[in-house]
This record gives sequence, structure tokens and C-alpha cells, in this order.
Amino acid sequence: MSVTNDLFWLAGFTEADGSICIHRYNRENGSERIATTIVLTNCDPNIINAIDAMTRKYMDIKMYVVERRPDKKNHAKNYQLTITSYADCYKFCKMVVPYMRGTKRAIGCLMMRFLESRGVKTKESKMIRQPYTTTEKNIYKQAKQLQQRGVDKKLLHTSETASKTLLIRSDDTVRARDESTRDEQK
Repeated sequence: MSVTNDLFWLAGFTEADGSICIHRYNRENGSERIATTIVLTNCDPNIINAIDAMTRKYMDIKMYVVERRPDKKNHAKNYQLTITSYADCYKFCKMVVPYMRGTKRAIGCLMMRFLESRGVKTKESKMIRQPYTTTEKNIYKQAKQLQQRGVDKKLLHTSETASKTLLIRSDDTVRARDESTRDEQK
């Protein structure tokens, strides 16, 4: 396979069986931390090994591999590949997100903007160790809204909003586009 084919395949896999997440938590000392995580999960060790090989070859990323045993007898064990470092999350998004199409693409774009704001582009980059800016906190809030399950996300899938589509503008913000906006663009 070519590099482009591999990246298309990896983008599709990420959309289907992956997670791109920006989350917040408090450290033991009470300070706030906004973290980035990319997780890819599958039951087939051959697929997991192929993904690990691709991320090493094209991005110089070594992902953490965890075997997860099922809670229920009728479930298969699965394998989880995880990226948590800012630099590696940035490299993954930079290579894979351009080939994605769904909500995870929008979250990936937000992740890249957040990481660029923090000064992270490579492992050699010096990460900015200062309080989060208003822009960075707003990026986190946008990502949280996209990642959220439940009432807010249901609107994207109901019949009354079937005429709305998800639009990613050039500044990577996501908004619903209704019929009137679509008509204006024609």
C-alpha cells in the first residue's frame, strides 16, 4: 500500500473504532490539566499490529498497547492503542485528520489548534508551561461539546434536523448549517 492509502485506511479506522479526545482533570496539587488522548481499539491483533507499524513508520510514534479482557463471557478480548503525549497526538492528527470526514475530524482539528497554541509541534518543541489561555479553554469547551453523548448530540441525528449538516469552516470551528445557509451559497 502507498502512504496515502495507508493514511486513508487509518483515518477510516479512527473514525470507526477510534477516539480523539480533549479532556480536563485536576492534578493532585489541585492545578487544572487539559489532556489530549487518541485511542484505537480492535479485537484483531493483526490490525492492531498494522496500526502500530504505520504510526511508527510514518509518524515516529510508539503507541501504548493494552489487552483488555471482557467483562462478559460472550465478548471477545480487545486491544487498545493509546497516544497521550502532546507531541505524538499532534503528529497523529497532522497526518490523519486531513483524510477524515466526521465529527472526529472536527475534534482532531481542535486538538491541533490547542496543541499549536501550547507550542507543541514535535517532541523537541518546548511545551509552554503556563496557565491555559481563554482561547485554549474555549477550544476545550468546543471539543467537549462535540464529544458529549446525550441530549445535545441527539439533535444532529433527529429527523427534524435532517436538513442540517455539520460544516467545518476554514477556522476549524463547527456549526450547524441549515437550508437557508445552503441556499445563500448557491
